[in-house]
Formats: sequence, structure tokens, C-alpha cells
Amino acid sequence: MSARRDQRTPDQRRPDQRGPDQRRPDQPGPDQRRPDQPGGDPADGSPPAPTDAAIRTVAGPVHAEPARTRGSRFVADLAPAPDEAAAMAVVDSVRARHPDASHHCWAFRLATGRARSDDDGEPRGTAGPPILRHLAGADLCDVVCVVTRWFGGTKLGTGGLARAYGDATAAVIDAARIVVRPVVVRFSIDHAHDLTAPVAGVLAAHAARTTHAAWDVAVHLEVTVPADTAADFVAAMRDATSGRVRPRRIDPPTSTTG
Repeated sequence: MSARRDQRTPDQRRPDQRGPDQRRPDQPGPDQRRPDQPGGDPADGSPPAPTDAAIRTVAGPVHAEPARTRGSRFVADLAPAPDEAAAMAVVDSVRARHPDASHHCWAFRLATGRARSDDDGEPRGTAGPPILRHLAGADLCDVVCVVTRWFGGTKLGTGGLARAYGDATAAVIDAARIVVRPVVVRFSIDHAHDLTAPVAGVLAAHAARTTHAAWDVAVHLEVTVPADTAADFVAAMRDATSGRVRPRRIDPPTSTTG
């Protein structure tokens, strides 16, 4: 007896029988990395390392609550986050504020190129990645968005979940005041007292802002410099002090907060 031919269409086959172009949302192809995986890929929302002198971010925390989706309630919180620690602090704060919620799904994008997202128990790829894609679509950096869900009794399906989390993110972005801030690099500088004048001259010429200063046997400074002039700043400081002062970068570029 000949083998029975499978006459079902691709959409009627079991998930484990689908072709390479019909993967489930939790089976990304080689060009569909998850946003929490390394790499800067515009398709998944993770930004490349910053090349511009300024970024778009939000002026302050904001939240929005769109209409319920088949009984489920979604509340989105969007806030500035200059680094991962700040982003996770916002996530923890939202969790503490809504301990009765079913899920707290989130994503953040930093000017450094770092991006992460989390589905917090929702089906893989249906919550965190849609949030991250909306942040990327709005070209926002140094931000974190948390979308909190209270289950309303009706399952939404993977497509419905992705739309609901995306719509909540879009709503909170629409409610936010977007600002443009310069990207800066932080440097640590140690110099002898007799070099105070040339060091001050280089700082002034490169629009550096001193964030910390201490005078002892030597002078210790921490300064921020616009990212697009950082390389020139280092070279100028070495030239002005005959190589005696070498600024040390102490963290990745970030946006200013002032």
C-alpha cells in the first residue's frame, strides 16, 4: 500500500511540521535575533553603537493606559534610563507598585548600543520584543518601557498579545515629551597643581563640564565631554601638557541629564 500523501496546507500542519518560513514566534530565523541577544540589528530594535552627537530620549517618566483588550488591562510606563541599572530600577519600581498584575514585560535601549527585553512569562517573543521595536521605531535611546498586564480571562493568542503590548507602548510614547540631548563621554583626569592653567584651557575649549573635583597632592577631576569631540579632547590635553596628563575614559557614552 502506497504512503498516504499529506494534503494539508502549510497553515494546517502541526507546528513541528512547518517549513522554514513558517516558524512559531519563539523560533526566530538567523536574521531574526531576539532583542536580548548581542548585536545591533535595526530589525529587532537593538541600536548600533552611537555615532551621532545627540540622541532622542524622554524628558521624564510618563504612563498611559489604552482601552482594555478583550478584558485584559495594559498599563505602560516609559522613563529615562541612562544605564542598565537605572532601567532595572524602573522595572523593579513598577513591579512594586503593581504586585497584583499578571505580567510586567519590559525593554530598554541605551545610547551605548545595549538593548534588552523580557516577556515575563508571556509566550516567547510576544511582549518584550514588540515593546523594543516600538522604542526603536520612535528612535528613542536611554529609555526603558514597562508594560504591565492584568489578565482579563480571555486568551489573546500570540498575534493579539504582540499587538496589545505594541499598542500600549505606542500610547505611552505618544504621551511622552521627546527631547534631544547630546551624547557625552566621561573622563577621569589627574594632574599636578602646576598644570591647572593648561588643563583648564583645554576643558574650556572643548565644552567640558566638571562633575567632580578634589584637590590633594594632585588634582583629580571627573568631566564630561561631547562625544563628537572626545578624541580631539584627549589629543589636545596631551599636547597642552606635553604628555603629562592623559584623560581616561571611565564609562561608555551616555546622554546628558542636565
